[in-house]
Amino acid sequence: MNHNARSLHNSASHTALGGNRLLHDPTLQRLLDLLGGAQSIAFLARMQVDLASAGTALRRAVAGHDRDGLRRASHDLIALAGTVGAREMETAARRLNAAARDADQAAFGHPATLAARLTDRLVAELDTVRAQHKTATTPATGPAG
Repeated sequence: MNHNARSLHNSASHTALGGNRLLHDPTLQRLLDLLGGAQSIAFLARMQVDLASAGTALRRAVAGHDRDGLRRASHDLIALAGTVGAREMETAARRLNAAARDADQAAFGHPATLAARLTDRLVAELDTVRAQHKTATTPATGPAG
């Protein structure tokens, strides 16, 4: 395990994000440790793209009152949030999925808004973690000579 990366993830990103993080579960750090180096950075970038895409699909489904679209987008968010250990996001997406599955259009509003807001926060947090992880995993180069 890369102790520097873990320390960076646990303290600096917590401070940078005002201590109000979605990524406080150790799941993501364990996964990054397993992947290591360039693979972990590529994984974080892919997660950001996938989350942003799911967030766009969610907003499109809400705007179009598309129950099936809400179910698909919330299902994607459940999987993505679970992968990185963002439990609050996963719970919000599960609630939205249940509302969409039950055709409870009156219940879509709050869960959809919450899921969209949490998706944006999670993408931003992953960006911070990716930048910090990249710095922590990049070997320092000394003067040539």
